[in-house]
Amino acid sequence: MKLIFLIGGLVLIGMAAYALDRGIYVGSKTYIGGADCCPDLDFLQKRCRYLFITGISEINAHDGLTQAPRARIDLASFNAASKKPNNGYCRLFGD
Repeated sequence: MKLIFLIGGLVLIGMAAYALDRGIYVGSKTYIGGADCCPDLDFLQKRCRYLFITGISEINAHDGLTQAPRARIDLASFNAASKKPNNGYCRLFGD
């Protein structure tokens, strides 16, 4: 019985080390930025946060850069969770 728990514990430790080496998804954030070349456009950039062995790192989301006319982005409505644009996606692992 002790051997089964020992092997199970070693497998769990190995799986946790593997997952932390690849980076585990812990959240995302969308940033609003203006474009230097086009003052009438804003850029929405989604960045994903992953937990690695060395700490938390932010990586750009896949298809996570969207541009929109400046007049359309209202910060009050943008910060509401139900109105956030679907711009990009994050994977389970960060690699």
